Amino acid sequence: MQIGSLYSRACLAAGALLLAAAAPAAETVDQAADSDAGERVEEVVVVAHPLSGEGLSEATAVLSGEELARETAANIGATVGRQPGIHNADYGTAVGRPVIHGLGGPRVRLMEDRIDAMDASIISADHAVTIEPFLADRVEVLKGPSTLLYGSGAIGGVVDVHTGRVPHRVQEAIAGRFTLLGNDNGNGRAGALRLDGGGGGFAWHLDGFNRSASDYDIPGFAESQAARAAEAHDHEEHEDEHGEGHDEDHDEDHDGDHEEEAEAYGRLPGSYADGRGGAAGFSIVGERGFAGISASRLD
Repeated sequence: MQIGSLYSRACLAAGALLLAAAAPAAETVDQAADSDAGERVEEVVVVAHPLSGEGLSEATAVLSGEELARETAANIGATVGRQPGIHNADYGTAVGRPVIHGLGGPRVRLMEDRIDAMDASIISADHAVTIEPFLADRVEVLKGPSTLLYGSGAIGGVVDVHTGRVPHRVQEAIAGRFTLLGNDNGNGRAGALRLDGGGGGFAWHLDGFNRSASDYDIPGFAESQAARAAEAHDHEEHEDEHGEGHDEDHDEDHDGDHEEEAEAYGRLPGSYADGRGGAAGFSIVGERGFAGISASRLD
């Protein structure tokens, strides 16, 4: 009986020790689970929403800071044209619109500070986009399901350029940026200046730019040999059909224009560019949001 009693006491003591050790362990597991659950839902940060800085979609490519400074070009198409799945549908150095996964024109929406650019480039490829890349703080490119927030027309993608022309925060001190660029082909020159400041719930923005370039150099004729041969053949047929009795003055003008275009060598006629513009804007910024307006001009 003494052996059985000692055995029972030993079992009771071991069980008590196990229960004492299991209670803190279970409490620790519950506390860790509660801590992990709290961390998972603590903060969710997304950008690129059309109406606010904290939205519902995520950009697939973002250019800002030094990367944006390296990629900035004379038009927005060339600025984002080196990103994966994007190329520039250019129409000379001054005109370029991005093409995303083979879709362009109205299928790619261009926006400035989450507002549609609404310029003529959407329907005509030879019109410049009214967004100036040299003044941009950040460029976001959206592809895929995120574009549904911007309507069914933006099936190719969205390029949103943040210029801050309608400021949404007050600068603690006046900040500015000056950009000056040049190139030897066509003697291109470009300069841009922007200033931002404010105080006491009031924010303002000023910017301006000037860009010019002459016709740029090319290695050879402006037209291919096949095109020049075809135009010469058409010209000969035109002379044979009309013969005598037609307007010689008109033909001389036409021949001069034709010869100038066909024989252009070493330089591309009509490739020059000259543009200038600027903007001014201000906002009233509060704890619950901001309201602002801006006016811009582009020539």
